[in-house]
Amino acid sequence: MPRTFLTTGAERVARLFVREIEEGIEDTGVKPALIKASTDSEGLTPGVELSLRSAALASLATGTPISTHTWAPGRTGELQVEMFEREGVDPTRVCIGHSDDTDDIPFLISLLDRGVWLGLDHMANYGHREGTPDSATRMETIWKLVEAGYERQLLLSHDFWISVGVFTSDQMADLQAGNPDGYSFIPLRVLPRLKVLGASEAQITTLTVDNPRRFLTGVAS
Repeated sequence: MPRTFLTTGAERVARLFVREIEEGIEDTGVKPALIKASTDSEGLTPGVELSLRSAALASLATGTPISTHTWAPGRTGELQVEMFEREGVDPTRVCIGHSDDTDDIPFLISLLDRGVWLGLDHMANYGHREGTPDSATRMETIWKLVEAGYERQLLLSHDFWISVGVFTSDQMADLQAGNPDGYSFIPLRVLPRLKVLGASEAQITTLTVDNPRRFLTGVAS
């Protein structure tokens, strides 16, 4: 049965996503592996709703996974999951990003119990918004979720980016001071700490090798 799209705008944007997924971005021939959608502290604004619906429709059409930006202290990941559920998106193809911006374990588990992945991807506590956890607390959050049995639904990263021309020299210095290890922060800082907390080599492999592969490919094993 043909799918009935909820809004003309979402269908139109979804078609752009699908074209780039199948043919490549602009004229580069580069095909994206993920669809990005965002909900911040403002919640479900009309623009955000359009973005989420478009991402959902494109994912359903192509099987491409969705990775999101959220404001975890405001629990905006819940809005995303609810929207994707209504659209019929497979929760195993959704990663709710920046989830380590909160250490509210019951909230995080409530998302995991709906079948989605969590992106614990602000591990290096550089330049984050006031009131979010420091790096040590973020690492403890990972371990608490592993101990609770959710190690196969967690994706680790730093969301670390330095772009010339985007930041002032003072801002660059702050970013680099907060994370002098750059993209090596997880292997140099996070994984050793997880081992101290009790993580096994098998669990580390699950977090760093198996989970990214399973999320990107959609293969369960």
